Amino acid sequence: MQQQAWDATHPVLILGCGYIGIAVAREILQQGGKVVAVKRTAHTQSDKVLAHPNLTWIHADLAEAQCLEKHLDHCSHVLYAASSGYGGIEAYKRSYVEGLTQVIPQIQALGCGGRFVYLSSTGVYGQNEGQWVDEKMATRPDSETARVLVEAEKILLQACRQDHFPGIILRLSGIYGPGRSYAMDRVLQGEVQLVSPGIRWVNMIHREDVVQAILASMQSGAQGAIYNVSDDEPVPMKHLYGWLAEQLKRPQPVMTDPSHATATKRQVTHKRILNQKIKTELGLSWHYPDFKAGYTPLLKPFLEGTI
Repeated sequence: MQQQAWDATHPVLILGCGYIGIAVAREILQQGGKVVAVKRTAHTQSDKVLAHPNLTWIHADLAEAQCLEKHLDHCSHVLYAASSGYGGIEAYKRSYVEGLTQVIPQIQALGCGGRFVYLSSTGVYGQNEGQWVDEKMATRPDSETARVLVEAEKILLQACRQDHFPGIILRLSGIYGPGRSYAMDRVLQGEVQLVSPGIRWVNMIHREDVVQAILASMQSGAQGAIYNVSDDEPVPMKHLYGWLAEQLKRPQPVMTDPSHATATKRQVTHKRILNQKIKTELGLSWHYPDFKAGYTPLLKPFLEGTI
């Protein structure tokens, strides 16, 4: 990954240090920067996974007032990568809407001099007719959780407009990578049933490319910008699962009649995410431009029999 120039005096603040936050922190530390990482719970596995003299852990709930000011005097860039912890709609509201409502004024008061990168989702687009979707298209969320994400985005964008807050929104497609390979796991478990004809588009992005998108946004993203972060080639579900099944020598997916599909199978999201804006404006090219490039190294241990 390309080396960045980090302020050796002021740390990068990572709010929410899970699958993506840990990877971002690790990369910044490897490049000589400092990190302050905030997470909800203390003494979890991440404390052991990531230990470094230039890393400080803070355990705090982002939705609670003044959770940061007693810990920080000044930081450079900020990454807001909080998650709902797989909770319901109230957990979403607390992590995203209430969290941003509390955090933005605190960051302004702390005088952080860099950019504030917020991780959202391409789920805010409700388009479901297979069309290409870019950042100019209206958000039409079709679920309660997606509507919460849109509400959170509006909070950040309002701060950008009214207070010149240096916020940037990254709308991420489905994330996969080491330790997170949902499609491959389904094939290995023999659980793949697709609603016929299996042509719903899947949009994905490898964790390593999410990390480089975040770091590039911190260095040169435009204030108030919204960027889609997705790989170069959306793929129909039957092609994704069919290719994985072929590589793993597992049965091909079973096609289910739409009239017999359960609620979990009848997913209506059906769109193709365009990523040209972030690649053009920030000069990025993906390490894993499509699912085959990304999944090939993940498949290797299974094909070699080391797992």
